[in-house]
Amino acid sequence: MEEPVFDAENFASFRVGRFGDPLIAVEETGSTNLDALDRAELAAPEGTVIVADHQRTGRGRWGREWVGVPGASLLFSIVLRPEGDPGLITTALGVAAAEAIEAVTELPCKIKWPNDIEIDGKKVAGILVESRSGSSRIQAMVAGMGVNVTLEESDFPEELRGRATSIGIEMAKRGEHFPPAREQLLAAILIALESRYPVDAAAVVSDAMARSSVLGGEVTVTS
Repeated sequence: MEEPVFDAENFASFRVGRFGDPLIAVEETGSTNLDALDRAELAAPEGTVIVADHQRTGRGRWGREWVGVPGASLLFSIVLRPEGDPGLITTALGVAAAEAIEAVTELPCKIKWPNDIEIDGKKVAGILVESRSGSSRIQAMVAGMGVNVTLEESDFPEELRGRATSIGIEMAKRGEHFPPAREQLLAAILIALESRYPVDAAAVVSDAMARSSVLGGEVTVTS
């Protein structure tokens, strides 16, 4: 197998804190979430991150397939052992990712409940949190995320064009053609997540509502 394009040393230059230490970077895998769950069962420390250039069976909520071009998306999963409500991990990661992407790119980010990040009403990232109940005495879960970084419009299937986007597409609209490196984005997301961990329920829900793409918007009902 070839060396992954994701540069672990470059990531380490941006990383602050314990999330992302250790980091395992691979060129290709079936699913970073499944890899992280396997490592969690083997007592991987909290904060362990698996990142891949490509996932063969990457998926989102309800088992939907994740659109992927090798090296064009940030695909990662982190091992967590939350002491509080595990149901808030998706919300916390969503808020952290929206804050981090916005800080690095200056692109306004919204959250479409429960697990999508949007830019200008189009999905740029998705989250999938999973656990294996009863398969191990180790209480752990993994939070996986896919962020479209350099995907082009033509990379999306016809049914997603106009509904999905990438950081590169949105930056190009304002004349910027060099999206941030995946290593920088991952470090920024992990720093933002760790700053909210353990999760303060009231604070994270408030921040998520403030970034909601649905609250305060118009809803059209058809019959």
